Formats: sequence, C-alpha cells, structure tokens
Amino acid sequence: MVYYSYHDDSIPNAAKTNILTVKPDILIDNTPGGLYGPGNFNSGCIPSYYTQLGIKVFSNITGGYEATTRPPYTTSLANNLNRIIAIKVDQATRDFLDEVSSFPNTSQKAYLEAIYNKCQSEGLKLILNPRVDSFDPWLLSHCDYLVSDEEYDGRGLTSSEQVDLNKIIVISRSVTTQQTAENLTAAAYNNSFAFYYPSYDANYQVWDSWLQSYFQATVQSQPTLIINGNTNITIGQSTTLSMPSCSHPIEWYDNPTATQPISSGATITVFPATNQTYYADCKKPLCTILRASLTINICVNNQIIPNVLTGENKIYKAPNSLQLNSQVASGANLQLQAGSQLLLLQGTNIQSGSVFKSEIKSCSE
Repeated sequence: MVYYSYHDDSIPNAAKTNILTVKPDILIDNTPGGLYGPGNFNSGCIPSYYTQLGIKVFSNITGGYEATTRPPYTTSLANNLNRIIAIKVDQATRDFLDEVSSFPNTSQKAYLEAIYNKCQSEGLKLILNPRVDSFDPWLLSHCDYLVSDEEYDGRGLTSSEQVDLNKIIVISRSVTTQQTAENLTAAAYNNSFAFYYPSYDANYQVWDSWLQSYFQATVQSQPTLIINGNTNITIGQSTTLSMPSCSHPIEWYDNPTATQPISSGATITVFPATNQTYYADCKKPLCTILRASLTINICVNNQIIPNVLTGENKIYKAPNSLQLNSQVASGANLQLQAGSQLLLLQGTNIQSGSVFKSEIKSCSE
C-alpha cells in the first residue's frame, strides 16, 4: 500500500493508528529528515513504529525532474544527498524519489546515479518514480524498484517494463472500492508485475472501510509447507514427492536457481542417482511464491567412507554394511547408519574433538 499523507507521529494521530491496524507491506511517507520534515519542525512519520511490524518505510524526496522544475532547496542534488543521510538517521530503510525523468539526459543521469550510489552506501533501497510505462532501461540499473504507472488499469507489461519486471511497481491512485482493488491486484499478478498497490493518497485522515476489507481479503497468513516423500532410497529406487499442505498449483525443481520446472502437479516421482534436493513452489494466487525443499539421500551398500575434514558434517547410510578406514578430524561430524554391520578397519583414526555416531538400523529410518 502507498500512503502519501503527511502526519506527525510524535503525537497521537488517526493516520498512524490506521496504518498500524492494517499493517501494509510498504509505507511511502514523509519522515522528519525527508522532504517535508524540516518545514514541519522536523516531525513526521517515525519508521520505528512501523518497521517492528514488518512494514517497509520509504521516506519521500523529490528530484523535480532532476532539479529543473522546483526551487533548489527542494531538489538540489546536495540537499537530496543530505536528506538521504537524514532519512537513514530516521531509521527508514528505503528512499522514494518522486518526479524522475523517463528519458534522462547526461546531466540528469549523473544526478540520479549520485542519489542511487548514496542510497547504496547508506544501505537504503531506492524507488524511482517516472510514473510512465515507457522509459530508458538505464533507470532500472540505477534503482531497486521503479513505479511505472500510478493509474494501473489491468494492462499487461510494456517492452520497457519487461527489461526487469522484478523491479516494477504499479499503483492505482483512483481506486475507491474493495472489488476494484481486488480485480486490479489479480490483473497485475496474472500479467507478471512484481508489485501492485492500491494507493491511499493525499489528504485523507479517515481510513476508508473498503481498504480494511481489501487487506483482510488479500493479506493472509502463509501455510507451513512440508514436502512428503521417502528421504532415503537405494540406487535404482524411486520415491514420490507431494506437498499436501499446498492447495494451489505446484511446480517442482531440482535446482534452487532454475526458472523452468522439471514438472508440475500435486506429485512427482523421481529416480535420483546421487543425493539430491528437490524444491516445490506453491503458487498461491496474489501471493509471493512459497517454496519448500526436501533432500533425498541415496543409500549405497558396502561403501568405504572417505576422510572427514574439520568443519564437515557427513551422514552415510547403507541397507547392509559400511566400512570405515579414514581420518575423522577434530571439529568434524560423522554419522553412520547401516542395516546389518559397521566395520572399523585398521587405520581408522577418530580424533579428539570430533563427533562420531554409529547405528545399526534400516536405511529408510
């Protein structure tokens, strides 16, 4: 949610009460060190009230199209760089730069780059707001997020937005009903926009009732996801994985950074030849994708255990026997589990300071 209205959190006020009630994902506001703070006796939104609830606070400043449309006090680069320091002191974690050129020239790029670099050096995330859906892709490499539309109507991505859609934010500033907000949220999700927010804008101090209902309808607790499946098998065996705690479409991966799933559906049957971790994404509509993982261990019979080095944590399982003829260094952790016998051969050296555990039990246990 985006909230632009100035309010002074040093005293009780309706805006603070309402924001704390609905707990929005992000809050774009005016902290004491931001744009309007000094002119209001260094008061404003106090981030510590909100960040403890997980609300990400952006403090508002303006570029005024890179210091060309507003007075120098408001938009000069030096003043904005000082504001970024003050915003960090306010304990905001993000900076919202309004009125940004969509196709900046060389001098305007230098201005924006200086602000981005300053945010990075202060550990702040930066939103740029050109507020148009056609813009120079250079902007996306000099921000953490970019607002490309303040009157989002359900459209798809433009070619400019597709350059890095994970940074794109769209806003609807004219929404007045819960149903419209939900419809536009669904449209933004289905069109692969990274972020969509209805905007509670400007000078309202009374929280519209539909916003409360909208948040209750769209912000829900995340389920605890667990993948079911046999985690210990022998080579040549298969195991079927499922995630019954997810009631939404599931995509399966065998690599945490892969973008294309190896399968989709409620279950997957796998035949790993070596120890392998599988990942399942629960694709809950209108929600950040939820991921769980499960590692399948291959039980190799009659294997000889190699040396275990300091800092290593190794687990070996076999359906029948394991043979140990190795060095287990101080600070190492070794666990052995065999179905019938564990053989400690001549030359085995388990050093002081290591952890060694052996059990006779089934590989599948």
